[in-house]
Amino acid sequence: MPFPPQFSYANEDDFIQRFIIPLLHRLGFSMTVNYHGTREFGRDLIFAEFDRFGHVRYHGLQAKYVASIGVNDAQELITDCNLAFTHPFVHPQTGTEERINTFYAVNGGSIAEGAATTFFTRLATPHGGQVRLLQGKDLIALDRWASFNRSDDVAAVLSGLLIEVRTNAQWASELAADLQEYAQNDKPFPMSRLRLVASGNYLQRPLIPTIVLVQPVELYWSLASTLNAVADSVGTPVCPRQFRIGRADGFASRLPDLMQLGQIISQQIESALAALGPLIPP
Repeated sequence: MPFPPQFSYANEDDFIQRFIIPLLHRLGFSMTVNYHGTREFGRDLIFAEFDRFGHVRYHGLQAKYVASIGVNDAQELITDCNLAFTHPFVHPQTGTEERINTFYAVNGGSIAEGAATTFFTRLATPHGGQVRLLQGKDLIALDRWASFNRSDDVAAVLSGLLIEVRTNAQWASELAADLQEYAQNDKPFPMSRLRLVASGNYLQRPLIPTIVLVQPVELYWSLASTLNAVADSVGTPVCPRQFRIGRADGFASRLPDLMQLGQIISQQIESALAALGPLIPP
């Protein structure tokens, strides 16, 4: 059977929308740019990821949905590949001109052995290991693997860290004022504290440590933890008022350091998110 029994798509566009794009997301790639039918230059989709050095890699994908690709059909894929590498694309969010690093030719059906041999032989120079072929049975295997081994969503992790830093920036001054009101005027003791979950999670598994640096996040987490402990100590009931006032003042005096670290982390995250996406065509 040319098509896997799991495939029952109406046409190529249906195959791209309902299978290929969701699969890319499950594999951990960022949002795709869908050029199918317009301005393709050999690429139906462009998608991105961070490599282990923290650099953004862009990939181009040309999708087919035919029962079988034979030797006579290989030339069309070869032309698509050459076009995809020749023509840059403008990143719609940053406005920078980028090029793909890898080209994927994908078919929902089968790819004849002769077609694959022709494809790789003709593209060995200059593209070599930058080209890939995937057929229906390969895609089914990838889909099953992705269901059990879903990659971390880098954008979601970075967004969570950014939200935490920004939320703490809004809360910190208010918390400092509430602590001083409690220490000096016996107002209700504030129960809110600085958030630490996202920064702590990032330190356990830094996804892109060459862009969002570990050191400022580590310093930020350490200082925020110390400030939370100081805030707790202000509420010690057996301590004299002057002690509580001194602790409240100490909390306020360290806030500029926390804000500065937060700004550094925010700038790094915003730069990373701008480079990765979301890649949405204009």
